[in-house]
Amino acid sequence: MAALFAARMLTYPLLLVIATLGSAVSGFLGSATDAMLRSIIGVRDYSKALSLNRGRDATISIAGNPVGGFLYGVAPWLPFLVTACLYALSGAAARRMRAPRKAHAPTARPSFFGDFVGGWSWSLRKPLLVTVMIAAAVLNYGVSGIAATMLVGAFAAARLSDRVPVGGCICVSFVFLCVCVAPMLFAYGPGASRGASYALVFVANAVMGLPFPIIDALLLGFVYAKAPTSMQGRIAVSLTVPAQALAAFSSASAGALLPVLGFRGTIAVFLATLALSIVMVLCSARIRRIPRADGWDTAEL
Repeated sequence: MAALFAARMLTYPLLLVIATLGSAVSGFLGSATDAMLRSIIGVRDYSKALSLNRGRDATISIAGNPVGGFLYGVAPWLPFLVTACLYALSGAAARRMRAPRKAHAPTARPSFFGDFVGGWSWSLRKPLLVTVMIAAAVLNYGVSGIAATMLVGAFAAARLSDRVPVGGCICVSFVFLCVCVAPMLFAYGPGASRGASYALVFVANAVMGLPFPIIDALLLGFVYAKAPTSMQGRIAVSLTVPAQALAAFSSASAGALLPVLGFRGTIAVFLATLALSIVMVLCSARIRRIPRADGWDTAEL
């Protein structure tokens, strides 16, 4: 893309093809780092390693837009060239990773369809994993915005990941999200000024991003740590596909509800979905009983 841009040969159809291929690669390989972590990190250290990964991702995500904008101002093709160089550096670094123990290669290489069916079949036989899958999907649907405070949450997750009981922390995090959204019910109501209402919505959305890295590092960290190495990639699919599929309809749902119910009514609908995810987590004894990271060796998935 950088070469085509610099040579003034980048057309819209070419841009569309390249963007589609890039999105496909991200979709297929985007969660590979979480699966690779399980091969090189022990069970007790996995949650902390995952939270550090999330902190890195959040930092890059926040810094990427202004840095990309600056590079684009220097030359339109420069951001793409820098991105290509960074991908090359990432690939070179990945080749130097070595697993501490040798994995036993499977005697027969299963087909993609066999992997797909096997992954879903294995996931659906784990009650805790099914609960996490549904709760994560409902939570993603109910949350309409993620803010820069995720970076703060990522650093907090790194400190908490091996010190607190996972189950209790997850329950508190889900309740915290609901508490963040609830004040927005009073925005843009009778007698409320637009300035104050906007400030309320802005603060609520900003603070709402705080527990996401904690939920990610503790709850998903436990799931990945306890799953067999051969199931890592397939678990990523069974967890993320339902969550992303349901969240994909959140914007359309909000757009359809706003003209009918107004802002406060729409917030009430999404708050109800958040409350549903809280009920699911609080009612799951399996989730509530997940111990600290140092007790994961004896815990059951």
